[in-house]
Amino acid sequence: MATSDKYDRQLRLWGASGQRALGGTTIVLINATASGTETLKNLVLPGVGAIHVVDSADAPPVPKSGAGREVFDNFFVFDDSSANEMEVEGADASATDGGDASSNSPARAEVACKYLCELNPDVSGDHTTVPSLSSANYGSVLDDIVKKQSTTPSPSLLIVASDLPPKPLLNLSREAWDRGIPLLIVRSCGLIGSVRLQVEDHPVVESKPDSTVPDLRLADPSGPFPALKALVDATDMDSMDNAEHSHVPYVIILLKALAKWRSGLSSTEDATKSDMLAGEVRFPKSTAEKDSFRATIKSMARNFNDELNFQEACGDAYLAYAEREIPWEVQELLDATTDESVTATIQKFAASGAGFRNVRFAVLLLALKRFLAQSDVVGRSWPPLDGKIPDMTASTEPYIALQGVYKQRADEDRAAVRAAVDAILSEQKAKVGDGSTAVPDVTDEDVAAFCRNVQNLRKVVTRPYAEEWETHAPSADGEDAPMPTPQEEEIRGDLMMATMDPYEVPEHTPLLWHCALRAADVFCERNGRYPGTPLDADEKALEADAKGVQAILEPICSTIGLADTDLVKSTLLGGSMAHAAEITRYGNAELHNVASVLGGVASQEAVKIITGQYVPLDNTYVYNGIAGTAGVYKF
Repeated sequence: MATSDKYDRQLRLWGASGQRALGGTTIVLINATASGTETLKNLVLPGVGAIHVVDSADAPPVPKSGAGREVFDNFFVFDDSSANEMEVEGADASATDGGDASSNSPARAEVACKYLCELNPDVSGDHTTVPSLSSANYGSVLDDIVKKQSTTPSPSLLIVASDLPPKPLLNLSREAWDRGIPLLIVRSCGLIGSVRLQVEDHPVVESKPDSTVPDLRLADPSGPFPALKALVDATDMDSMDNAEHSHVPYVIILLKALAKWRSGLSSTEDATKSDMLAGEVRFPKSTAEKDSFRATIKSMARNFNDELNFQEACGDAYLAYAEREIPWEVQELLDATTDESVTATIQKFAASGAGFRNVRFAVLLLALKRFLAQSDVVGRSWPPLDGKIPDMTASTEPYIALQGVYKQRADEDRAAVRAAVDAILSEQKAKVGDGSTAVPDVTDEDVAAFCRNVQNLRKVVTRPYAEEWETHAPSADGEDAPMPTPQEEEIRGDLMMATMDPYEVPEHTPLLWHCALRAADVFCERNGRYPGTPLDADEKALEADAKGVQAILEPICSTIGLADTDLVKSTLLGGSMAHAAEITRYGNAELHNVASVLGGVASQEAVKIITGQYVPLDNTYVYNGIAGTAGVYKF
């Protein structure tokens, strides 16, 4: 159906709440390379609130439109104005500190901002030109941007760092971490690239898994909840004609079949078994019992081959006896949640006023924990019902009646969680001061979304990129690496497992190219330039640089814990220097088609972070454009 809303299709993905979050976020791009502008393009088009481009005065000059092939190194950085006067609506001219006013070429930050904002008039743009990205004070830059956003209700920032050399990237990583600002690091080098997410504490309520098991609450040891039991008892299948009989919802069939199956148990098999608590009912446990239960379902059909509802009941018979436990990911979150941890979360974000999503998540987790404690029945706790039932063969009237029963129970559970939330908010406001803005309101919409997704709650925590670098970068003086921490041991174990499942051409396993990229970065840190630069270097210089990269690769593999794996020994450390030579051959050059792939991945992860929906990568995506393959690794 036609619509005048240009965001209609994406609203179907992340809803109105996701679009509001997107519209309230400013994306800060550091270094307007092709990877960075491609990332911004994919965020400007769906309607991010604002962009702010930060680049250096010593960036390569902006080429004239039509000046040659170099224009296409970055499709968003070219000068097509005769007067070289670039204007961006809402841009602050005073923000361009350190630019050369006498230059015939406009600042790259200014040009990129202008052309990106042309893609969507709903997005405002600003830009800052600093003397050098290598010596920039990123703390001051970020503080200035935050001040400009202070008039925006609940301002939110996300930083995209594109192809920054190691030294400024490490500085930016620390500043972003200290301020609790999510950071996406995009790296493009020839046909190889990576996207690294740095986020301290990112809760996900709407993780939206590909498939879920419907929560019909049929295997409750205390029996179905009262309204559902009343509906089942009121359904007289024996008095129905064949048409009605073949359109009874399979949920009702399963519960009636359970009752019939239990009535057929012998006295030695009945519900008085010693492993059951008082008040519990019996469910099929063994394979024989489950087969017997399915036979009971079939026996209730008048013509099983013609009655689709009974076929559905047989196909989903497991829903009647499979115990629904709280997923371990959710249980870990609950175990770590206490009154004190919620107070600590509030105090952590009190100074900046940011992190309201984290505070709401902590409050809702504590409310869920209290709800489970109150609803503990015969030793088992059940989370709030989501109220959804799957499609099934059924007449309209019984299906709507069944839907109403589940919705009513979901509303009751949601009201109980709401009451727990209100109590917690009152308690926390009393602790930190009733007038404190550090305790945000939790809306009914927040509670409803939480209850709908209570089985799929997640939290993503990465370590700072600076910490990863310091752990994995080899020492220049050859000193032994420090003993790995338990966290590092776990990371090394996961990476070693990854080497046991290489790409079909082992040399193209993305993990190996990550090591080669890291070696190139270490080479740059030590030599002040990337291997293979300048681009007019002769063959002898390229060979020397490749040997330099190869000399760095071995200690890097050791610090990551991969030097003794068969895959690394036969490829990176096998004597061929193929990876080092290939990385050197690129000369840190950027190909826009590879940059567009990386920009697509980075922007997708940015949307996940901004909306709080879907689970973002944890924590590094490595792209190998030579073989067209990629991998995700945790470093």
